[in-house]
Amino acid sequence: MIDVSNLTEEAKPIVKQAAEVYIKHTEKDFIGLIVHGSAMKGGFISGSSDIDFQLYLKESAFDENGRLPLELSLAIHRDLAKINPYPFSYIQCRALSSKLPDGYVGPIPGAYHLVAGRLPVNEAINEQLKQSAINALRNLTSVPKYLKIFWIMGKNAYRE
Repeated sequence: MIDVSNLTEEAKPIVKQAAEVYIKHTEKDFIGLIVHGSAMKGGFISGSSDIDFQLYLKESAFDENGRLPLELSLAIHRDLAKINPYPFSYIQCRALSSKLPDGYVGPIPGAYHLVAGRLPVNEAINEQLKQSAINALRNLTSVPKYLKIFWIMGKNAYRE
């Protein structure tokens, strides 16, 4: 059963159609599907915001590199392309197993909606979110050298 009850009115028909596509193509490995972001919380920007999904599948659905088979991905995209996402810009989805990649935490309570199936991972807790933020800040990439050169050149150009 597909549940779109807690979503913004604009998102409901799009999420329902997209959920049908994901479930149809992943039925034998399907665990759950959530939507998060502005489609759930509101505040989307018409023509700019996307609809964010997380699709949970059995580990057997993924290849040795953690990717879905190309044929499956193409079939899903072919059917998703038939859905008009307006007033959203596009549909975005991350396929995951119940074993989250390093650095990932479960969904944030109150910031997602279970559309179908079940959630196979624990929701994020405050300490995980805090540690995730600390790690992200520690791993920030400095400005690449080629951009620094352009910035310096641009700065010098304004002095002339």
